[in-house]
Amino acid sequence: MTEARALLTFALHLGEEVEPGRVRIRHKVTQSDLAAMAGVARESVSRTLGVWTRQKILEGSSRGGYVVHEARLQREAAAAE
Repeated sequence: MTEARALLTFALHLGEEVEPGRVRIRHKVTQSDLAAMAGVARESVSRTLGVWTRQKILEGSSRGGYVVHEARLQREAAAAE
């Protein structure tokens, strides 16, 4: 499972739609959680989250909650397969 798929899974189960195509994950999701779920190193998740933040795929932080642009993240997941 890629980082994108792991974050989409969290969004599906823990998220709430804040506007069409954008989902807020209010629960604390750590980089270690995502890394364990995706089967990658935490450092890899850290780099990936930084890229997604710059690309406006992801907003927020693990403390305050993430807002995910679902369609863009799904494209990232599809590209990684």
